[in-house]
Amino acid sequence: MTVALLISVALLAGIFAGLTGAGGGLILVPLLVFMGYSALESVATSNIAVMISAISATVMNSRDHDLPWRRILLLAIPAMVLAPIGAIVASRSPEIALLIAFCALNIVNIYLLGKRSELSQAKQESAENNVAGKVVAVGGSGGLLAGLFGVGGGLVMVPLQVQWLATPIQQAARISLAVIIFSSIGAILGHGIAADDSLFWTTGLILGIGGVVGAPIGARILTRISQRTSTIIFQLTLVAVTISLLFKIFTR
Repeated sequence: MTVALLISVALLAGIFAGLTGAGGGLILVPLLVFMGYSALESVATSNIAVMISAISATVMNSRDHDLPWRRILLLAIPAMVLAPIGAIVASRSPEIALLIAFCALNIVNIYLLGKRSELSQAKQESAENNVAGKVVAVGGSGGLLAGLFGVGGGLVMVPLQVQWLATPIQQAARISLAVIIFSSIGAILGHGIAADDSLFWTTGLILGIGGVVGAPIGARILTRISQRTSTIIFQLTLVAVTISLLFKIFTR
C-alpha cells in the first residue's frame, strides 16, 4: 500500500469531514475495505485516524470557544466503557455481518444528516427529567459506535444532545468531537484487549494526519456553499458507498 494512496484517501475523508461536520470514519472505513483491508482491520484502524482528527479539532475549539469540560467528561465515561465492548464484539463478528451492519448504519446516518439540518433551526427546550440516564445514553452510543464501526458517532451524539440535553447544535458538535477522543481511545484499547491484530498504526497515523490537513479545506469549501448543499453531497456519498459495499459483499 503506497503512502501516496493513503494520503489521498486521508485528504478525501478529511475534506468530507470538514465539508459536512460529520466524522471521517464514515468515509475511511469503506475506503479501507476497497483498498484491501478486512472489515475488522478497517474499523480498528479508522479509530486511530478519527482520534487524531478529533484531538486536532478539539484543540482548535478549545482555543476559540469555552468548552464545557464537565459535560464532556460525563459523556466520555460511558463512551470509554462501551467502546471496548463494541470493539470486542466487532472482533468476534463475521466479516459479512460487520459490513452489512455498517451499511445499515450508513442508511441511518443518511436520515440523521437531514435531521441535523432541521435541528439547527429548532428551538431549544429544557432538559430536566432523567438527565443522568440521558448522558449515559448519549455518551454510550458514541462509544459503542466507535468500537463496532470505527466511526466517531457524532451524527448520533449531536442530535441526542440537542433533543435530550437541550444543547445548542453548534456546542453539541464541539462537545461530540471532544468525546470522540475518548471513545476512539476506548475502541483502540478494546482491539488491543481482543488481541485481534487489526490495528495498523502506520496506516492510521497517515490517515489521521492527512485528515487534519484535509478538514480545513472542506471547512473553507463549506463557507462557499449552503448547509443544505453540503448535506445533500454527503447523503449522496453515503448512498454511493452503501451501494458499493453491498455490491462487494454479495459478489464475492
